[in-house]
Amino acid sequence: MADGTLASLLLTAAVMIGAARGVGWLFERIGQPAVIGEIVGGLILGPTVLGAVAPDLQRLLVPSIAGGHGDGIELLAELGLLVLMFSAGSRAVAKVPRADARTILSVAALGMALPFGLGLFAVQFLDLQPILGPADSTLALEIVLATVLAITSVPVIARILADLGLGDSRFARLVLVVGVLEDLTLYAVLGVAVGLVATPGAFGLAADLGIAAGSAPGVTIYAVVTAGLLGAAYAAARANVWQRVAERLSPHDELSLLLGGAGLAIAGASYLGVSSAFAALMFGVATTTDGSHARRASIERVEAIGLSALVPLYFASVGARLDLASDLHLGFTLQLLVLGCALKAASVYAGARIAREPSTVALPLAVALNARGGQGIIAATLALGAGILNDAGFASIVVLALVTSAFAGWWLRRNRAALLEPASPPEPPGPAPSLPGAARGMG
Repeated sequence: MADGTLASLLLTAAVMIGAARGVGWLFERIGQPAVIGEIVGGLILGPTVLGAVAPDLQRLLVPSIAGGHGDGIELLAELGLLVLMFSAGSRAVAKVPRADARTILSVAALGMALPFGLGLFAVQFLDLQPILGPADSTLALEIVLATVLAITSVPVIARILADLGLGDSRFARLVLVVGVLEDLTLYAVLGVAVGLVATPGAFGLAADLGIAAGSAPGVTIYAVVTAGLLGAAYAAARANVWQRVAERLSPHDELSLLLGGAGLAIAGASYLGVSSAFAALMFGVATTTDGSHARRASIERVEAIGLSALVPLYFASVGARLDLASDLHLGFTLQLLVLGCALKAASVYAGARIAREPSTVALPLAVALNARGGQGIIAATLALGAGILNDAGFASIVVLALVTSAFAGWWLRRNRAALLEPASPPEPPGPAPSLPGAARGMG
């Protein structure tokens, strides 16, 4: 890479990270999630704002976005996505009191299955042609939209709860455990949608077997592989494999093993036809340690670099990709917003009430789990890359994610006092079961 090209790439990365972090900081000061500000920072640098009012300045500051060498920025942003997914997975096992298990399972089951199932039915009555991507698969698009209607953003809602001082409350634990259960399941479903439109290539298990990735046998193989990866990752977490291995290594060797293992896991998953984002999520799950142990320093070091630079760059690139003036289909976006909020909130509320939670718990759960934030945007990114939806569909889902996250932050802040309750209800005798959950959030 020529020196001038490298300098231009580094300038673009620095400007985007600075804009993302700066606007994210401003949004945190007004009580909103940093991720919203990071995307707005990208919007300012992209065609929506800077490209429209000062295109020459945009070409000077961010030439990669303005039509230069965007591949380098996309690669760095992709690394940010992988760090984000790994970090979410690495928090995915926590012990919960037996008294909470019924609520968690009820809310997760209804709050995920009903929005997905009803959403899959409802989107068939929407005009999907304006957002249909070049893959031209209506079925894959319907699955993606149903997934987005049902998904919850664990990183965003965890950060909101931490900022409000609710991170150690029972309410926070319910939200985060349910959210991770939903996300692990729905990312597997999203992968099936991507598999439906995958084209045969020279690399991968399907190609070696002579099977079209989007065919019925190809999708079956993908579903089996995905379920196997999920089971293996969760088994490794339950057995505390990473803790046992890391205790025998020096900090430098531990970090090398972590990075090398992540690279091998993602490359191996790619060969099996699984997206790199899902592979990073599963590797994160596999490295989770038991809640009674301190977190390993190597995981914290990877997160410190990724969450401070690469992840903001990823969200800034999402904003910079949007041209709301030309891409946003307002009518479809409003339909998606109303449908998503109604289905998700009602389903979560019903699940909590069936578990005999009072309305004072059920309603906040419905609001918090309706935030789609980072996970909704990641789903949109994967679908856009696969050609399932176009720029208009991508813009609609990003707007859905931003609006629901902003509303959750505003509502929870207004009702914070009512959510300050004991972290644990009275514990019945017997060992505490382990369920997927999340220990704390990230920005």
